Amino acid sequence: DSYTCVDKAEIAKNYIVPKLNLEYDMSLKFTDKNIKEIILNYTRESGVRELERVIDTIYRKMIINGNSQSKIDLEDLLGPAKFKYLNNDKTSQIGVVNTIGYTPQGGCLLKTTATMFSGKGDITLTGLLGDSLKESAYVALNYIKSNSKILDIDDRIFLAEDFHIHFETGAIPKDGPSAGVALITALLSILKNKPIDGIISMTGEITLRGKILPVGGIKEKIYTAINNGIKTIYVSVDNKEEIKEIPLNILKQISIKYINNYLDIYNDLF
Repeated sequence: DSYTCVDKAEIAKNYIVPKLNLEYDMSLKFTDKNIKEIILNYTRESGVRELERVIDTIYRKMIINGNSQSKIDLEDLLGPAKFKYLNNDKTSQIGVVNTIGYTPQGGCLLKTTATMFSGKGDITLTGLLGDSLKESAYVALNYIKSNSKILDIDDRIFLAEDFHIHFETGAIPKDGPSAGVALITALLSILKNKPIDGIISMTGEITLRGKILPVGGIKEKIYTAINNGIKTIYVSVDNKEEIKEIPLNILKQISIKYINNYLDIYNDLF
């Protein structure tokens, strides 16, 4: 597992900053907000090597500038944030669903977007997707088709419309089955013309029977959801044991809804 944002903050406060204060004979004080912003906006790693390098840069720049004051202006010292695109705009839109992914550097928030237009039932997939993720999209659409009566969808629409699914930040390769529930939700959102709240997210593999399977990297995904202002996340009930390992003070910041079948999400959102 990679270090979480909380792990990195503790390492920075208890080890990196005291070490560098001693090394540079300074007494800089980093607020919790300073450290969190450095972790989220200036580093992307599973460990803390880059975090230490960035904090070291702050010390060296303050020495060069002849400034040893305790107040730290990150933008002045480090420049504009490198990874601002991770921030969730929290807007509620039709066909747009927050998906939490996992990378070797930790969790990341992705926007799963869907649209439809006159056609004959074809589906287009974009966003630099791997085979597993593409297969999840086909499963999602076919699940909706085969359950159109339960989902209150007129199945004639699938002969008259084409669908396009896109994962934003198209330059980043994406793969894996964990976006299955988000794909169904994005498609249902456009089919029912109902926006999905921007502070909701979800992760889970979907089967053609609607069963929600557990996914990996769940701890990192929960932390990423919280850091992006997500208030509610849907996860497979089979991930419950892993989530119990997350400290309670972290879990209090988000509502986790455990799901066994997609209809659990459907009845909640639609």
